[in-house]
Amino acid sequence: ASLQEELKKVRAELERWRKAASEYEKEITHLQNSFQLRCQQCEDQQREETTRLQGELEKLRKEWNVLETECHSLKKENVLLSSELQRQEKELHNSQKQSLELTSDLSILQMTRKELENQVGSLKEQHLRDSADLKTLLSKAENQAKDVQKEYEKTQTVLSELKLKFEMTEQEKQSITDELKQCKDHLKLLQEKGNNRKKPWPWMPMLAALVAVTAIVLYVPGLARASP
Repeated sequence: ASLQEELKKVRAELERWRKAASEYEKEITHLQNSFQLRCQQCEDQQREETTRLQGELEKLRKEWNVLETECHSLKKENVLLSSELQRQEKELHNSQKQSLELTSDLSILQMTRKELENQVGSLKEQHLRDSADLKTLLSKAENQAKDVQKEYEKTQTVLSELKLKFEMTEQEKQSITDELKQCKDHLKLLQEKGNNRKKPWPWMPMLAALVAVTAIVLYVPGLARASP
Protein backbone atom coordinates (compact mmCIF):
# COMPACT_ATOMS: atom_id res chain seq x y z
CA ALA A 1 0.00 0.00 0.00
CA SER A 2 2.87 2.36 0.72
CA LEU A 3 4.45 1.53 -2.65
CA GLN A 4 1.21 2.24 -4.42
CA GLU A 5 0.91 5.45 -2.57
CA GLU A 6 4.49 6.33 -3.49
CA LEU A 7 3.89 5.29 -7.08
CA LYS A 8 0.80 7.47 -7.20
CA LYS A 9 2.80 10.41 -5.91
CA VAL A 10 5.51 9.76 -8.50
CA ARG A 11 2.93 9.57 -11.25
CA ALA A 12 1.34 12.76 -10.09
CA GLU A 13 4.76 14.42 -10.02
CA LEU A 14 5.52 13.12 -13.52
CA GLU A 15 2.20 14.42 -14.75
CA ARG A 16 2.96 17.80 -13.22
CA TRP A 17 6.40 17.83 -14.86
CA ARG A 18 4.88 16.72 -18.16
CA LYS A 19 2.40 19.59 -18.01
CA ALA A 20 5.16 21.97 -17.06
CA ALA A 21 7.28 20.68 -19.96
CA SER A 22 4.32 21.17 -22.31
CA GLU A 23 3.90 24.70 -21.04
CA TYR A 24 7.62 25.31 -21.51
CA GLU A 25 7.46 23.94 -25.04
CA LYS A 26 4.54 26.24 -25.85
CA GLU A 27 6.44 29.15 -24.31
CA ILE A 28 9.57 28.22 -26.29
CA THR A 29 7.53 27.95 -29.53
CA HIS A 30 5.92 31.32 -28.80
CA LEU A 31 9.33 32.85 -28.09
CA GLN A 32 10.74 31.35 -31.29
CA ASN A 33 7.84 32.72 -33.33
CA SER A 34 8.21 36.11 -31.69
CA PHE A 35 11.96 36.01 -32.31
CA GLN A 36 11.49 35.08 -35.99
CA LEU A 37 8.84 37.81 -36.38
CA ARG A 38 11.12 40.37 -34.80
CA CYS A 39 14.02 39.16 -36.96
CA GLN A 40 11.82 39.50 -40.07
CA GLN A 41 10.74 42.97 -38.98
CA CYS A 42 14.37 43.90 -38.36
CA GLU A 43 15.34 42.59 -41.81
CA ASP A 44 12.48 44.51 -43.41
CA GLN A 45 13.44 47.65 -41.53
CA GLN A 46 17.08 47.15 -42.48
CA ARG A 47 16.04 46.57 -46.09
CA GLU A 48 13.86 49.71 -46.11
CA GLU A 49 16.59 51.69 -44.38
CA THR A 50 19.12 50.39 -46.92
CA THR A 51 16.83 51.40 -49.80
CA ARG A 52 16.25 54.82 -48.22
CA LEU A 53 19.95 55.29 -47.64
CA GLN A 54 20.72 54.22 -51.21
CA GLY A 55 18.14 56.75 -52.48
CA GLU A 56 19.63 59.47 -50.32
CA LEU A 57 23.10 58.44 -51.48
CA GLU A 58 22.00 58.69 -55.14
CA LYS A 59 20.38 62.05 -54.40
CA LEU A 60 23.58 63.24 -52.72
CA ARG A 61 25.59 62.04 -55.72
CA LYS A 62 23.33 64.03 -58.07
CA GLU A 63 23.57 67.08 -55.83
CA TRP A 64 27.33 66.61 -55.76
CA ASN A 65 27.40 66.51 -59.58
CA VAL A 66 25.26 69.66 -59.72
CA LEU A 67 27.44 71.41 -57.17
CA GLU A 68 30.56 70.32 -59.01
CA THR A 69 29.12 71.70 -62.29
CA GLU A 70 28.18 74.95 -60.55
CA CYS A 71 31.67 75.09 -59.07
CA HIS A 72 33.21 74.82 -62.56
CA SER A 73 30.79 77.47 -63.83
CA LEU A 74 31.63 79.75 -60.92
CA LYS A 75 35.34 79.28 -61.59
CA LYS A 76 34.84 80.24 -65.24
CA GLU A 77 32.67 83.17 -64.18
CA ASN A 78 35.32 84.20 -61.70
CA VAL A 79 37.90 84.23 -64.50
CA LEU A 80 35.56 86.32 -66.68
CA LEU A 81 34.81 88.69 -63.82
CA SER A 82 38.51 89.08 -63.15
CA SER A 83 39.08 89.96 -66.80
CA GLU A 84 36.11 92.35 -66.72
CA LEU A 85 37.47 93.95 -63.55
CA GLN A 86 40.84 94.50 -65.18
CA ARG A 87 39.14 95.97 -68.24
CA GLN A 88 37.00 98.31 -66.13
CA GLU A 89 40.06 99.38 -64.12
CA LYS A 90 41.77 100.20 -67.40
CA GLU A 91 38.70 102.10 -68.60
CA LEU A 92 38.59 103.94 -65.27
CA HIS A 93 42.19 104.99 -65.73
CA ASN A 94 41.42 106.16 -69.26
CA SER A 95 38.32 107.97 -67.99
CA GLN A 96 40.35 109.77 -65.36
CA LYS A 97 42.83 110.78 -68.03
CA GLN A 98 40.01 111.97 -70.29
CA SER A 99 38.50 113.84 -67.34
CA LEU A 100 41.70 115.80 -66.91
CA GLU A 101 41.76 116.57 -70.62
CA LEU A 102 38.10 117.64 -70.53
CA THR A 103 38.80 119.90 -67.56
CA SER A 104 41.49 121.62 -69.60
CA ASP A 105 39.13 121.85 -72.58
CA LEU A 106 36.42 123.26 -70.34
CA SER A 107 38.72 126.04 -69.25
CA ILE A 108 39.39 126.89 -72.87
CA LEU A 109 35.67 126.79 -73.66
CA GLN A 110 34.86 129.08 -70.79
CA MET A 111 37.43 131.53 -72.10
CA THR A 112 35.87 131.50 -75.57
CA ARG A 113 32.30 131.65 -74.24
CA LYS A 114 32.33 135.41 -73.90
CA GLU A 115 33.62 135.79 -77.44
CA LEU A 116 30.81 133.55 -78.71
CA GLU A 117 28.22 135.53 -76.74
CA ASN A 118 29.47 138.71 -78.36
CA GLN A 119 29.27 137.07 -81.79
CA VAL A 120 25.75 135.80 -81.03
CA GLY A 121 24.68 139.35 -80.13
CA SER A 122 26.04 140.63 -83.44
CA LEU A 123 24.33 137.79 -85.31
CA LYS A 124 21.00 138.57 -83.62
CA GLU A 125 21.21 142.19 -84.73
CA GLN A 126 22.11 141.08 -88.25
CA HIS A 127 19.23 138.60 -88.17
CA LEU A 128 16.78 141.33 -87.22
CA ARG A 129 17.99 143.49 -90.09
CA ASP A 130 17.81 140.54 -92.51
CA SER A 131 14.31 139.69 -91.26
CA ALA A 132 13.10 143.21 -91.99
CA ASP A 133 14.61 143.07 -95.49
CA LEU A 134 13.08 139.65 -96.10
CA LYS A 135 9.65 140.86 -94.99
CA THR A 136 9.91 143.72 -97.47
CA LEU A 137 10.95 141.37 -100.27
CA LEU A 138 8.18 138.95 -99.32
CA SER A 139 5.58 141.71 -99.52
CA LYS A 140 6.86 142.71 -102.97
CA ALA A 141 6.84 139.08 -104.10
CA GLU A 142 3.26 138.64 -102.87
CA ASN A 143 2.16 141.74 -104.82
CA GLN A 144 3.94 140.45 -107.92
CA ALA A 145 2.31 137.07 -107.48
CA LYS A 146 -1.12 138.71 -107.28
CA ASP A 147 -0.36 140.69 -110.47
CA VAL A 148 0.79 137.54 -112.23
CA GLN A 149 -2.36 135.72 -111.07
CA LYS A 150 -4.53 138.50 -112.45
CA GLU A 151 -2.59 138.44 -115.74
CA TYR A 152 -2.94 134.67 -115.85
CA GLU A 153 -6.69 134.85 -115.32
CA LYS A 154 -6.96 137.52 -118.01
CA THR A 155 -4.93 135.39 -120.42
CA GLN A 156 -7.12 132.36 -119.62
CA THR A 157 -10.20 134.41 -120.47
CA VAL A 158 -8.66 135.54 -123.79
CA LEU A 159 -7.66 131.97 -124.60
CA SER A 160 -11.18 130.75 -123.88
CA GLU A 161 -12.62 133.39 -126.21
CA LEU A 162 -10.08 132.53 -128.93
CA LYS A 163 -10.87 128.84 -128.52
CA LEU A 164 -14.57 129.52 -128.91
CA LYS A 165 -13.94 131.69 -132.02
CA PHE A 166 -11.66 129.01 -133.44
CA GLU A 167 -14.32 126.35 -133.00
CA MET A 168 -16.91 128.58 -134.65
CA THR A 169 -14.49 129.30 -137.52
CA GLU A 170 -13.81 125.59 -137.96
CA GLN A 171 -17.54 124.90 -138.14
CA GLU A 172 -18.05 127.69 -140.71
CA LYS A 173 -15.03 126.49 -142.67
CA GLN A 174 -16.45 122.98 -142.77
CA SER A 175 -19.81 124.32 -143.90
CA ILE A 176 -18.12 126.41 -146.62
CA THR A 177 -16.05 123.41 -147.70
CA ASP A 178 -19.19 121.31 -148.01
CA GLU A 179 -20.95 124.04 -150.03
CA LEU A 180 -17.89 124.50 -152.27
CA LYS A 181 -17.74 120.77 -152.89
CA GLN A 182 -21.38 120.77 -153.88
CA CYS A 183 -20.70 123.66 -156.28
CA LYS A 184 -17.73 121.86 -157.79
CA ASP A 185 -19.74 118.71 -158.23
CA HIS A 186 -22.53 120.69 -159.82
CA LEU A 187 -20.04 122.52 -162.07
CA LYS A 188 -18.45 119.23 -163.10
CA LEU A 189 -21.83 117.82 -163.93
CA LEU A 190 -22.62 120.86 -166.04
CA GLN A 191 -19.25 120.58 -167.78
CA GLU A 192 -19.91 116.97 -168.61
CA LYS A 193 -23.28 117.89 -170.01
CA GLY A 194 -21.65 120.73 -172.03
CA ASN A 195 -18.99 118.38 -173.43
CA ASN A 196 -21.68 116.03 -174.60
CA ARG A 197 -23.14 118.82 -176.69
CA LYS A 198 -21.62 119.55 -180.12
CA LYS A 199 -21.11 123.15 -179.19
CA PRO A 200 -19.99 123.90 -175.66
CA TRP A 201 -21.99 126.32 -173.63
CA PRO A 202 -20.41 129.79 -173.77
CA TRP A 203 -21.32 130.56 -170.21
CA MET A 204 -19.28 127.71 -168.65
CA PRO A 205 -16.17 129.86 -167.95
CA MET A 206 -18.40 132.45 -166.43
CA LEU A 207 -20.00 129.83 -164.19
CA ALA A 208 -16.55 128.64 -163.03
CA ALA A 209 -15.56 132.20 -162.23
CA LEU A 210 -18.81 132.63 -160.33
CA VAL A 211 -18.05 129.55 -158.20
CA ALA A 212 -14.56 130.90 -157.39
CA VAL A 213 -15.97 134.26 -156.42
CA THR A 214 -18.57 132.56 -154.26
CA ALA A 215 -15.89 130.60 -152.45
CA ILE A 216 -13.90 133.78 -151.79
CA VAL A 217 -16.98 135.54 -150.54
CA LEU A 218 -17.79 132.65 -148.21
CA TYR A 219 -14.22 132.35 -146.82
CA VAL A 220 -13.55 136.04 -146.21
CA PRO A 221 -16.33 136.62 -143.63
CA GLY A 222 -15.27 133.48 -141.76
CA LEU A 223 -11.67 134.65 -141.61
CA ALA A 224 -12.77 138.09 -140.50
CA ARG A 225 -14.76 136.57 -137.63
CA ALA A 226 -11.85 134.28 -136.64
CA SER A 227 -9.45 137.22 -136.17
CA PRO A 228 -9.44 138.63 -132.56
